[in-house]
Amino acid sequence: MKTILFVDDNEALARLSCDILQMHGYRAISAFSGEDALAKMDKEKSDLVVTDVRMPGISGIELANKLRENDPKMPIIVVTGYDHQGVSQDLVVLPKADLFPNLLDQIKTHLNAADGKNANASTENKESLKAS
Repeated sequence: MKTILFVDDNEALARLSCDILQMHGYRAISAFSGEDALAKMDKEKSDLVVTDVRMPGISGIELANKLRENDPKMPIIVVTGYDHQGVSQDLVVLPKADLFPNLLDQIKTHLNAADGKNANASTENKESLKAS
C-alpha cells in the first residue's frame, strides 16, 4: 500500500483529504505544517507528498525543496488557493478549488511513473549482473 503525506495548515481539509485518499486504497498521513511534515518524514517514508503552498513557518515550496535535498525524485504535488507564480516548474500545482478528483489522477500518474522507474532500474541491474 502506497503512503501519501498530506500537508495543510487547514486541519479539516487535511483530515478530509486523508479520509478520501484512504477510501481510494492509500495509506494517508496528515501534517499541519511544514515542520510537522519534516518530523513525520524523519520517522517514516512516504511515497508521495501533497502540500499546500502557503503555510505559517515553512511554506510548501520550502518543504518541497528540503524533501528534494534528501530525495531528488520524491513525487511532490502542491495545492494552492492562490496564484501559483514562482512555483518551481518541476512541481505539479493543483488549485484547491479543483482538488478532487484531479488530485487522485495526479497521484496515480506520479506513483505509476515512480514504479516504472523502479522497475526499469531493477531490470537494468539484473541485465548488468547477467553480463558480468
